[in-house]
Amino acid sequence: MATISSLTSSSSSAAYGSQTKGIGGLASGLNTDELIDGMTISTRSKIAKQKQNKTLLSWKTDAFRSISSKLISFADKYTSYSSSTNLFSAGFYDKSVISPKGENSKYISVSGSANNSDLSILGVKELARDASLTTNQALSNNYIETGAIDYGTSSTCAITGKTFTVEYGSERYVVTMPQKESGLYTNAADVVDGLTKALQQVDIKDGKKLSDVMSVTANGETLQFKNTDGIGNKLQIVSGNSGLMNALGMTAGSSTMVDKSITDAGLDAVAQIDSAALQKTASFLDKMKDKALTFEYNGVKKTIKFDDETKLTEAKFKDYLQEELNTAFGAGRIKVSRDDTTQKIKFQTTTPPSGEVDKTSILRISNASDGLLGDSGVFGIRSGATNKLNLGSPLESSGLKNLDGVPLNDGQEYTLRINGESINIKYEKGKTTLGDILKTINDNERAGVNISYQPNSDSFSVVSTQSGAGGEVEIGVGNAELNDFEKLLFGKRNEVDGSIEATTNGTSVAGKDAVILVDFDGEGGSAPIEITRGTNSFTLDGMTIGVNGTFGYDGSGNPISGTEAVKFDASVDTDKIVDAIKSMVKDYNELVESANSAVGEKRERKFPPLTDEQRKELSETEIKNWEEKAKKGMLFGDPDIVSLTNDLRFAFLNTRTDGLSFSDIGLSVSTNWKDNGKIILDESKLKASLAENPDNVKTLFTEAGDGGSLTTGGAMSRMKSITDKYAATTGATKGILVEKAGSEKSPSSMLKNSLLEQMKDIDDVVKKLESKLTTERTRYQRQFTALEQLVQQMNAQSGWLTQQFGG
Repeated sequence: MATISSLTSSSSSAAYGSQTKGIGGLASGLNTDELIDGMTISTRSKIAKQKQNKTLLSWKTDAFRSISSKLISFADKYTSYSSSTNLFSAGFYDKSVISPKGENSKYISVSGSANNSDLSILGVKELARDASLTTNQALSNNYIETGAIDYGTSSTCAITGKTFTVEYGSERYVVTMPQKESGLYTNAADVVDGLTKALQQVDIKDGKKLSDVMSVTANGETLQFKNTDGIGNKLQIVSGNSGLMNALGMTAGSSTMVDKSITDAGLDAVAQIDSAALQKTASFLDKMKDKALTFEYNGVKKTIKFDDETKLTEAKFKDYLQEELNTAFGAGRIKVSRDDTTQKIKFQTTTPPSGEVDKTSILRISNASDGLLGDSGVFGIRSGATNKLNLGSPLESSGLKNLDGVPLNDGQEYTLRINGESINIKYEKGKTTLGDILKTINDNERAGVNISYQPNSDSFSVVSTQSGAGGEVEIGVGNAELNDFEKLLFGKRNEVDGSIEATTNGTSVAGKDAVILVDFDGEGGSAPIEITRGTNSFTLDGMTIGVNGTFGYDGSGNPISGTEAVKFDASVDTDKIVDAIKSMVKDYNELVESANSAVGEKRERKFPPLTDEQRKELSETEIKNWEEKAKKGMLFGDPDIVSLTNDLRFAFLNTRTDGLSFSDIGLSVSTNWKDNGKIILDESKLKASLAENPDNVKTLFTEAGDGGSLTTGGAMSRMKSITDKYAATTGATKGILVEKAGSEKSPSSMLKNSLLEQMKDIDDVVKKLESKLTTERTRYQRQFTALEQLVQQMNAQSGWLTQQFGG
């Protein structure tokens, strides 16, 4: 590390930043740069000194903010009404734990607050149940089937997976061209759709997507990009795959990109989409070599990599898949078969060793290399394809078994009747998905049901949105007269001939209400009352009660005399309070430690802030070590921090006259002078106090003080006064430390605080000194230039005289 003397020497030009760029005196032989540096050292040293002073103020600002942030954090955590550990709130100490009591309490759960201590439950006659219908025949084919696989040479997408880089503001983002779900990219419209999806997948700052600041449209076959952020941030395509850029018309006759700055006025590609460059011809081997396919079997994912070229043929490919799946999930779990006529491959779950179809296991193709999935991919199926119903695939490829018995016409509108409500579904081949149909049903509030697909049971669950006895589920007319489209989803398949009947495939359950026997006013009061509720969770006198079993009634539905009632007991949540106080004590002690350490740490004055030139002479490690010492003692003896340390000593000072003291509940101030007033917690004593008299604990923490006095009121009242005094972030006048150094929690204070104003004053001084330095340099450079000219003239005359009269 450089020596202190070498860095602080007032005679060192480097210490004050030599800025002369002139050429040394060629005629005079003088080093004019060095001379000018020496002649301007006074001004340069003043500039360096001012910058060092600004650095000290910046470090002092950070030191103040370090203390104020701890105060703000303490206030947010322990005296804010939005905090779950608000020790300043009397309600935090109230009886908040409610529990059911009695031998039948296992049938009852409870939360909330007990407003009625006499309330009890004598029995539960019925539990509530929502009306529902669950299909009981398998809905899916229980296999994944690919499209027709072409083992020869065919066209494939040339731009899928290719990337380009966009610079937005000061950040760069990589955009990847996605695979087209159906077919291949053929024109500008296809490319615009793909680019838009790609931009939607790129996250940028502030929770936005790249598509939020950049749009792509087509003007004929030419792409146009626009900056849509509305605030004028820089947006530019800075690089990209040459093949992709050429295909998109973004290059000008070569692989070199022209300027790609994107404004709100738009940027047009320099050429039209090259449709020929969007596709390429490839063999089956080229398409599959070193590609990967990920299967998910009952939640376990395994990836198969096709790295054996000898097996990527029509004759061996099916067996290659079987071998890899056996290795991944075990032999006999997944059967691979091929239809030699259609060239389709089928994946079906089976049970070893019998080989019977396993209808309970779920198989899914979750991911793949570019070019394998999608309608134009090698396998001709979409990502997420499963042996159960494919909710995201077009209806005709969803795997719905009843499709073979119910023909659909493209563009036709069909009707579903649920609970007497007609729901219209327009079928578009290749677009309408089973998920779309289920969503349309759920979005129809008048139908009053929620339908979902359960893959493990391969069934639809239709549940009424009206709770209890008020709901119903009826498909078609009485679940027995279904139209063709209703038969598609819910029709019962004849086990003999496979035909689809107009009767619902499912079991209906009627809704019913919960019936509870409640005594509201205890023994000697009014007779118990049977109440009905549509759900098994309901509110009684401020308590949220849940019932999960029946008791207190005989088989005929009559109350059983002598049944022990379930009563409710409220108590203080001791663990919650103790944990919060323990945490508070820890944070309080850290605050005391930080404040006292800051005010007691002396400055290392032999380590002043480094000048710009001094930093250039040192390594990063040397700079770090130097500044660690230079930053010490920024708040040494600061009167505001001294005042804070004194105020903190009053927070847990015993000044009460009614017999209550902090030591009685297990809180005492350390007697070790080195601790500077830290708190010691006796946890067992605190728990005993909460059990015996929680009101004492509440009073000692929350009692209001006398106008912000630090010698009256509870501990949290005093701490709130302290945090407000030094670190308040709202109001016309902020806390002392916030007014002095600002805080990130108070944006306006970051723009205006006393230390910032001092730094601005220094900036003004530096600006004037730099202007003066420029003037001095210009003057000296002119003088030395004149000297050079004079010396050159004298040398010329000397040379002439020598020629005329000899040496």
